[in-house]
Amino acid sequence: MLSRSPESNGVVILATTPDDGIKTLLGNYRASVMAGGHTHIQMLRHFQQSLLVNPGSVGMPFERDSHDKQYRPPHSEYAIVEAEGDRLAIELRRTSLDVDAVIASARRSGMPGAEEWSASWIANG
Repeated sequence: MLSRSPESNGVVILATTPDDGIKTLLGNYRASVMAGGHTHIQMLRHFQQSLLVNPGSVGMPFERDSHDKQYRPPHSEYAIVEAEGDRLAIELRRTSLDVDAVIASARRSGMPGAEEWSASWIANG
């Protein structure tokens, strides 16, 4: 439900989205934890009584530099959510990614768009 609005996958919710904007985008949807993705950017933030989480991306993470330029960092991202009774824990994690091995595997796989996808990693160094 997050990083994209429950009503549209064309509306992005980010850590920087103003609370009024999130309120409008979520409408009456509420839960203790609301998770989503599609932006490929990790996020964990409070909104009213909810935690909003985006685990990021294992195979195609994005970050923005200080000039707001998007790039792909050499790591995979994911989240661990644990609940026990009334206790809830959410941990965003990252692990190193061997970009050269990922690119080589993509090229061998025969997946459509492998060269274009690989070039986006190469362009980021």
